Amino acid sequence: MWIRLLGSFEVRRQRHVLEVPAGRQRSVLAALAVSGPRMVPVDVLIDLTWGESLPGNAKSALHNNVRRLRKLLGQDTIRTVPGGYQLEPGAAEVDVTRFVRLTEEAAQAAPGAAAKLLDEALQLWAGEPFTGVPSGPLQDEHLPALTERHLAAIEQRIDLAEDSAEWIPQLNELVSRYPLRESLWLRLLTALQRSGRQAEALSRYEELRLLVTDQLGTPPAAELQQLYHALLAPDPAPAPAAPPAGRPVPRQLPPAPVRCVGRPGDLAALDRMRARSARTIALHGPGGVGKTTLGLQWATRTASDYPDGQLYLDLRGYGPDEPLEPLAGLGMLLRSAGVPDRAVPATVAERTALLRTVLSDRRMLVFLDNARDSDHVRPLLPGGDCLTIVTSRNELLGLAVRDGASRHAVRLLSMAESVELLEATLGVPADRSALEELAELCGHLPLALTIAALQSSRHDSPVSTTVAALRAQQDRLDLLSDSHDSSTDLRTVLAWSYDALDRQEARAFALLGLHPTPDFELNLAAALIGEPRQRARRLMDRLAAVHLLQVVGRDHYRLHDLLAVFAAELAEREPERKDALTRLDDWYILTTAAARTALLRAVRDRDYQPRTALEPLEFEGLPDAFAWYRRRHGAVQRLVHAAAERGDHERVVALTAELCDLQTVDRDPDTVEWLAIAELGVQAADELGDPALRGWARFRRARGLFLSGDPTGAIAEQQKVCDLARLHGNARLLAAALTFLTAALGTIGQREEARQAATEAVELARASTERSMRLRLAHALINLGGTELDLVEPIADAIEHTTEALEIYRELESGYHAGRALANLSEMAMATGDAKQALAYTDAALAELAGLEDRLSQQPLSIHRGHVLVALGRRDEARAVWQQALEVFTAAGDDRRRAELTELIAGL
Repeated sequence: MWIRLLGSFEVRRQRHVLEVPAGRQRSVLAALAVSGPRMVPVDVLIDLTWGESLPGNAKSALHNNVRRLRKLLGQDTIRTVPGGYQLEPGAAEVDVTRFVRLTEEAAQAAPGAAAKLLDEALQLWAGEPFTGVPSGPLQDEHLPALTERHLAAIEQRIDLAEDSAEWIPQLNELVSRYPLRESLWLRLLTALQRSGRQAEALSRYEELRLLVTDQLGTPPAAELQQLYHALLAPDPAPAPAAPPAGRPVPRQLPPAPVRCVGRPGDLAALDRMRARSARTIALHGPGGVGKTTLGLQWATRTASDYPDGQLYLDLRGYGPDEPLEPLAGLGMLLRSAGVPDRAVPATVAERTALLRTVLSDRRMLVFLDNARDSDHVRPLLPGGDCLTIVTSRNELLGLAVRDGASRHAVRLLSMAESVELLEATLGVPADRSALEELAELCGHLPLALTIAALQSSRHDSPVSTTVAALRAQQDRLDLLSDSHDSSTDLRTVLAWSYDALDRQEARAFALLGLHPTPDFELNLAAALIGEPRQRARRLMDRLAAVHLLQVVGRDHYRLHDLLAVFAAELAEREPERKDALTRLDDWYILTTAAARTALLRAVRDRDYQPRTALEPLEFEGLPDAFAWYRRRHGAVQRLVHAAAERGDHERVVALTAELCDLQTVDRDPDTVEWLAIAELGVQAADELGDPALRGWARFRRARGLFLSGDPTGAIAEQQKVCDLARLHGNARLLAAALTFLTAALGTIGQREEARQAATEAVELARASTERSMRLRLAHALINLGGTELDLVEPIADAIEHTTEALEIYRELESGYHAGRALANLSEMAMATGDAKQALAYTDAALAELAGLEDRLSQQPLSIHRGHVLVALGRRDEARAVWQQALEVFTAAGDDRRRAELTELIAGL
């Protein structure tokens, strides 16, 4: 199957066009196709398909469109994966994917092969991408990058052409569509010159000059000006004159730091950029990551290729001093290049033009350090045969788009590089594990690593002492400080980036410090800063552009660990701190409730209404919800403790209710923390005085006691809950408590009492007309069936009650509970000697639980499956199943299960 997006949307299978209805189905398919084999998250698909015009139930609408596409294209074309959808690899070929691959191969190929690859790529471009796909967000997301790649491919192909004259018609069309893209103008004017059409070239240059001066307020780029002068000259330009005798060649590069790691990958990337004739290379990254160090290291080894010297300028874009304005910076560069003071013009435009003129016949390396942004550095670019290196905390996208700069993101160090830098700074041997932990605590940030090592050396203390001190997060920045030098005081270095923000950006960054962990979703950020989702995205993107934030996925962000500590300090001083914490708690209450509903189909104790309108996450089903819970349950626990410290009883109760219910899906929960959280819930509920809240809080504490190995204490607590529920006529609470008592009583051998409790819970739930009691009925039935399995021969009643529970779970679409019911039915089938039926139940249970993406929680059922296979005489398969389970439990450090499985395998 062939999908065309580069032009009018079309889907073909062999010679037949598949008519995908115009509308949302096209948008969904196009969004999947343009992403190639990568998974597209559900929320991203919704954004790209509907934008701001969301339907009532967006996830359901998306699912319906996917279902219709599968019916049209084939069931195996679109795969459902945890968190989203993707095109089945190999099911379709997409023109965008081929176009990108061909252009990437051309960039690495020899000239002849590159020309052929580019011709093939450009033939794929059949018009405006996504024509016929009704999705503005999809075009906003992908069209700019595709257009830039298309134009770059055209420019590269023209550069490879033996006769550029044949490209003049297309270039005329392109400069009319992209009038400010000077690289196209350069190729058009060059083609006209080579074709002997000097007059036309001069006319078009004048057209460009007027346009650029009017729109941008600057003259055309240096290369265009040089071409203009060449067009005016009657004869070929003479060779550049040698510098006047006696004029010193400037050698202004500062020495590269002695202690710097090799960074071979970064150095090789810069070498490749220069090999591709890059004239401007921009190094960008967060403060303290080593941009200047890397730039100087590379510039020093490259300097010999620039015999006319090196110029260096600290632009002071981020720091204690005011930024160096372009006017002053140009004056310094001109004087360094030998222009006397009296000849330096008065305006930026004149100085820029003179600098490019003076350096046009020289081959120099210009190092522009610490730029604020693209506008700060643009007037200082020399052009000609000079190489310019720019460093900045800003991503400098504008410098790449308009000025053709090659950008390189300077990354954090790897573990090996971090340890290498620590060892070089310490100068003495140190324990490897201590160095690795120190590297983690410093977030692999070179400046932090250097300061930590120097602090350790200064106090003549072992690295382990420094590590122990840094573990206290609230003191980390104090320990990584130097009051004598602001450039090596980490808090000060980070503050320089913060001080450059506008008020809205600074407020957003500080409020992000209230989140318990450094990573967060866009919806969460929007709630925390109290802004609509799209406004929040723009703020996050602006923070990411200056490397105060990392984009780790679509609508997912992360603060560097040390920036998170810095933001937390700022948050303490934010006047909106209290309101932001309230929004944060409320968002987590709503999102945790959504996860609980997706996982357990459980009903809330009571509806919770936040004070402000928020956008919690929505979950497609088990995989989404469980993955989010595993990622976020630690953050929710910390929020519960924080709310308790503030005396916010309402939010403590709401958070503990959602969290404790979700923890039931954890195979190995932290029972100490569970009990601590449950106890806070009980205390808060008592403060509020609501009988229902008090009952549910104690119900959850009883569960915590049971899971911590105290069934007797759990039973006593749950009996009190039953008394409280009967006193206040709370049937749902009573049914829940009785159902729980069934399991707890069975654990201590009181099976008859357990059956009585389960029977009462079943009768109570059957008598209710509330839909919410359907789930309670299923829980009671499955526990009753489990009790009857222990008590009754034959076990027909146990099978009947468990089967009814399974039917209700499926009716309520509770896959987690359906899996547990199927597992129980498998045990019952084995008890009746029907191993074949037991295997079918076991496989169905594993299929239901597979969505949890938690291999550990599935292994007890896998052990049971091995027993079933043995009963069927399939010992080799049983050995494979148990061997796999053994590997999982060994990796998890579960010695009891490991010993059990080792014995089982040995007995085969």
